[in-house]
Amino acid sequence: MQRVSAIGFIWVGWFCIRDGHLTRLPMLYIFIFTRLIISSTFQRLGYAFLLVTMGFLFGSGWQAIHEKHTQIYLWRIWDRRYYYVSNVIREWPHLTTTHVHP
Repeated sequence: MQRVSAIGFIWVGWFCIRDGHLTRLPMLYIFIFTRLIISSTFQRLGYAFLLVTMGFLFGSGWQAIHEKHTQIYLWRIWDRRYYYVSNVIREWPHLTTTHVHP
C-alpha cells in the first residue's frame, strides 16, 4: 500500500509540474490532503511533502532539460518572490509614514 501511495504521489507531482506551470498544483494538494485525511498519521505528512518536493525538482529539471532552459523554473519563482520581498522591505518606510507635502 505504501508503494502504491509513493508511486501515486510521484506521478501526480510530475503530471502537475511537467509543463513548467503551476496551474495544476491545487489538484496535487487536494490529492495529498485527501490521502492524509484517509491515513490520518503524521508520518505520512512528512512522507507526502518529501515526495512533493521530489516531484517539484524532477518536474522543473525535466522542463529545463526538455526545453533547453539554462534556468530551472523553480529558481525563477524564487527570484520573483525575492525581488518582491526586497521591494516591499525597501518601500516599507514610505508605506508606514505619512508624507506632508509643503
